[in-house]
Amino acid sequence: MSQSGHKQSEDMPYSYRKSWTLNMCTTTSPSRILAMFVLSVWLAPATAGEQASKPRALQLNWELAIADSRERPSPQLPARILQTGSGELIAVGSMIVPLNRRGPGEITWLDTKALILDAALDSKGNIWAGGRINQRAWFPGADMADAYLGKFSQNGKKLAEFTFGGLSWRQIVALHPSRDGGVLVTGPTKGGTWVARISDQGKISWEKTFGFGAIAAITEGRDGNIAFVGLRKADSTSHPYEEEAVFWLFNPQGKALTEQVIRPSINAHRSMRYEAISIEASPDGYFALVRWGNPSDDKPLTVTKVSLTGTVQWSVPLRHTATPWPGRSAVWKKCNQEHALLANGDLLVTCSIEGEIVLSRLDGTSGMEKTQRVALPSCHEKRGAVITPLPVKENSVLLFGSRPSNNVAASCSWLAEWGLEP
Repeated sequence: MSQSGHKQSEDMPYSYRKSWTLNMCTTTSPSRILAMFVLSVWLAPATAGEQASKPRALQLNWELAIADSRERPSPQLPARILQTGSGELIAVGSMIVPLNRRGPGEITWLDTKALILDAALDSKGNIWAGGRINQRAWFPGADMADAYLGKFSQNGKKLAEFTFGGLSWRQIVALHPSRDGGVLVTGPTKGGTWVARISDQGKISWEKTFGFGAIAAITEGRDGNIAFVGLRKADSTSHPYEEEAVFWLFNPQGKALTEQVIRPSINAHRSMRYEAISIEASPDGYFALVRWGNPSDDKPLTVTKVSLTGTVQWSVPLRHTATPWPGRSAVWKKCNQEHALLANGDLLVTCSIEGEIVLSRLDGTSGMEKTQRVALPSCHEKRGAVITPLPVKENSVLLFGSRPSNNVAASCSWLAEWGLEP
C-alpha cells in the first residue's frame, strides 16, 4: 500500500467579476435599456444564498489508492471500522489496522485461518471476530463450514478461538459483545438462522434456530434484553419464496418476549431478495434497517424504530435508495448502508449512490429525516463505496470510505471529517 497524501483542496470562493462598458447614445431607446438590464443581471456574481446552495467539497485527511484487481488480488483496508473507548479507530477484518488523521498504521494479521465476516470491541477493549472456518465440500455444490468465533487483543494477540459446527453449513454473520463478557452471535445454519449466547469460555448458554438461513442482525439493549432481526416465511401466503423481516425480543436467558413484522411479505419471486439487515440499540429502543433488491420492482431501504418493549414506533423509507428510471418502474440503487447512533439519540445512515455520499439523519423520536449530500471522492470512479460514520463530537463525524468486498475495480480508502446539520 502506498499513501497518496492530500489530494483535495478547498474550493476557491466565487470572486470572478467582469466589467463591461457600454457606450450609450444620447437618445437611448426603451428596448436598449431593457437589454442592458437583462445583461447586467445575467453577468452579476452569485449572491450569498446562491453560493451557500452549492455543495461543500469533502476535505480528505488522507487517501489510499487501490488498484484494479481484475487480474490479481489488490490489498485494501477492511471495511469494518471500530472505535475504542479512547476514540481511536481500527479497521478489522483478516487484519488489524490502526487509523488516525495522518493515515493508516502498521498492519497486524490475525493468527487464524478463518474468514472474518464481522467484528466488535467488548468493554475491555478486546476484539471479538466472527465468520466461518473449515469450509469444505462433499461434492460440487454441497459446501460445508463451521462457525468461527475468535477473541484478540488490539495488537493482534490471540486470546481465544472457538468453532461451532457439524455435518452442515454454519457461519457467524453478525455478533455483539454482551455485558457478561460473552458474545451474542447469529448466522445461517441448516434449517434456518442460528441465534446463540456464548460465554467468554466458548460455552453456549442458549441457542435457537428459526426462520430462513440468511442475513440477520443482533444486539443487546440498554436494559439487558436481546434484539434480533431476521427473515422467515411470510405467514400471509403459501408461496415458498415469500419472506418477511421480523424483529424478535428475548430476555437474557433466551425467552422470547415479543415479535413484530417490520417489513411485510414483499418477495414474491426468487429474483426478489433481501440484501441487508442491521440493528442499532439506542437509550429508548432499537433502530432496525432492512434493504432488499429487485431489478424490476425496487423498494427503498427502510428504518424502523422499535421501543424497548418491542412496539413499532415509526418506520421511514429512505426514498433516495430507490429512484425511478425512464422506461422502467424503478432501478435498484446499491446503497451499502452503514449507520451510527448520535449523542442525542438520532440515527445517522450513510449511503453511496451514483457518485454521491448521502447522509440521512433520522430524529430518534419522530423519524423525521434530514439529508445532506457530498460528492464521492473521484478515486471511486462513481462506483459503489462503503461509507462508515464515526461520531467524534456534537454534529461532527469522521467518514471512512472503502470499496465493497465484491468490487474488483480501481478504488480507494480514505478518511475525512464532516459537519452535520443540527
